[in-house]
Amino acid sequence: RTNEILSDSRAAILLIKGSLKENVAFAGEIVNIADGLIDAKAASNLSASGSADQNAYIIYTSGSTGKPKGVFVRHGNVVNYTTWFMKEAGLTENDKAMLVSSYAFDLGYTSIFSALLSGSELHIARKECYTNAHRALQYIKENGITYIKLTPSLFNIFVNDPDFSAEKSCATLRLVVLGGEMINTRDVETFYNQYPDHVVMNHYGPTETTIGSVFKVIDPEHLHSFKEYPVIGTPIHNTNAYVLDENMKLLPEGVYGELCIAGAGVTGGYVNKPDITKEKFVENPFAPHTKMFRT
Repeated sequence: RTNEILSDSRAAILLIKGSLKENVAFAGEIVNIADGLIDAKAASNLSASGSADQNAYIIYTSGSTGKPKGVFVRHGNVVNYTTWFMKEAGLTENDKAMLVSSYAFDLGYTSIFSALLSGSELHIARKECYTNAHRALQYIKENGITYIKLTPSLFNIFVNDPDFSAEKSCATLRLVVLGGEMINTRDVETFYNQYPDHVVMNHYGPTETTIGSVFKVIDPEHLHSFKEYPVIGTPIHNTNAYVLDENMKLLPEGVYGELCIAGAGVTGGYVNKPDITKEKFVENPFAPHTKMFRT
């Protein structure tokens, strides 16, 4: 995977810490941030002249349906999502976020960008902390973490750890955002049994439409109906979600179709893959001169 990304992205510089892994092949410049040679590099800041339609970063998909694909994500895409989330979550400078995933995974960008833009504290925990439920729950309690974004599988480990109920470790954790996988409603029920006044929010969205496109707050009072008829929710601000047939026509309620997402989160397409970009990022028939992503 690493070699695929290095080759496809045509990266010129590779930053490493310690020694380069034996199976990594890279022909460009390698900079080791652990040795003193990096101190000889230029230390001046780069000019910050980005605009909304310029690319903020390239991030690669999981590659679960083939090789990982690089996605161009623009500043405007990220700003739309982050602005919506900060407002929906009611974030203030008194909040504290904890990163419980790799910062190379866009699931974590919910916490990273919202904390930086709202003035909240951003806690970047070590992997050995957030992958160990005992340590993670202890960290949340000791540092008064107020919101996290994590996968349902990691949430499952948290809520089923003995410390979860015994220590009231999540008393300050007012908001839990779940994304990246299907929700296990039993775990949500376990969480609400301990913390009925907290909030669990579900996020859905492919990398190609920027972090999260559709959301739902899972209300404890309506958890039973959610278990019977689970839904991913409604689109975030400046976003539309359509269920369409093979002719790109809207389908009535209850009819299976393809979910297509349009709006401010639709990214600039795939790196070095014009054919698949053309296939997946299509003209939006409901809003001329805009793009829609076929999921």
